[in-house]
Amino acid sequence: MSLFGKKPSTPAPAPATKPAPLRESAHLIGAGMVIYGTLSAPGKLVIEGSVNGPIMGEASSEIVVAAGGMVEGPISAGSVRVIGTVEGPIRAQFVTIEDGGVVEGDIDASTLRTADGARVRGIVR
Repeated sequence: MSLFGKKPSTPAPAPATKPAPLRESAHLIGAGMVIYGTLSAPGKLVIEGSVNGPIMGEASSEIVVAAGGMVEGPISAGSVRVIGTVEGPIRAQFVTIEDGGVVEGDIDASTLRTADGARVRGIVR
């Protein structure tokens, strides 16, 4: 017991883990959001809303156009995954178009994977 009969307090436990740096976490453009202009996308960007303008990623960037997501403009990144709709060219190392994904524009990729139900209208290089 300590002074005045109070029990000594125990120190607060240290946090188990540090939060991940923002650069390593996914950035989200949520459903219902509309962005106009050029986006610079370091790391991972998930688009559930709409983007009207170019998306410029780094060689290590991953851009995901989710179901219901829409991009009107060119996309450049290390990896692009389309489940929603892209109206514009895509330039990436890896491009995946999932079932229900639509690309209306040219695709320039080292690796292109398309699922049954994916639609592409453009030139693939």
